[in-house]
Amino acid sequence: MALAISGITWILSYRCNLNCRHCFFDVDGPLRALDSEMAHKALVSLNHSEPLSWQHVSGGEPLLFEKELHSLLEVIQASGSKTIGIATNGFWGDSLQRAKQTVAQLKQRGVNGVCLSADKYHQQYIPLEHIQTAAEQVFAQGLGKHSFVVRCYLEEENPATERESFAIPLAPIPVRTIGKGSSLALEAALGHEEGLPNSPCRNLCCCLGETSPFEPQMVWIDPYGNVMICYGLIIGNLNAESLVDILENY
Repeated sequence: MALAISGITWILSYRCNLNCRHCFFDVDGPLRALDSEMAHKALVSLNHSEPLSWQHVSGGEPLLFEKELHSLLEVIQASGSKTIGIATNGFWGDSLQRAKQTVAQLKQRGVNGVCLSADKYHQQYIPLEHIQTAAEQVFAQGLGKHSFVVRCYLEEENPATERESFAIPLAPIPVRTIGKGSSLALEAALGHEEGLPNSPCRNLCCCLGETSPFEPQMVWIDPYGNVMICYGLIIGNLNAESLVDILENY
């Protein structure tokens, strides 16, 4: 029986214009963006009677690749998913006009949820006012229902003490203890035994509704065609086999 998933997160690129301390991606890696034709073939191969409940575009920073992003969003929109989201650091909120145009273009291509980032890691690079401007446009153009501002925090911190206001809801989430993020909550430097993640694999497979490594409800797909049940946990590659075959063989 094929693995049943309700959604896909597409990693458009690992490249980002920031290099936040808590991020577990190599944001300075190869300059490569996901091919929308690969996404189209993957979605067609599913041949579901009903479209996926949701699809999400992440990175890296997807809005660094506007042409590739818009092509991917058009493929996703054509597949029939009713909920289409995107994660972005909101750098494009540096002016009101740019924010208006960016949100309008996303909305035109079916996006109805925008996830912005605002915390002490991102704000080392982007002024908070830019995120507020971006959030205001997300709300003003009618995308507020499924949108939010993510604030990453260490588990020993209390995110409720921070009171910046945004036009869309604030969603505090703990820093995930994988990659660079594993060193933030520990005194030991990453690379020493006590500085490495020591949680069970099951605990790392909790992205957007996953229940366990054995019955994940979603997959991630990156620019290289890797199909993952969590970042780095690869179950197949679209350059070697179709998405439906990967899900059936998992």
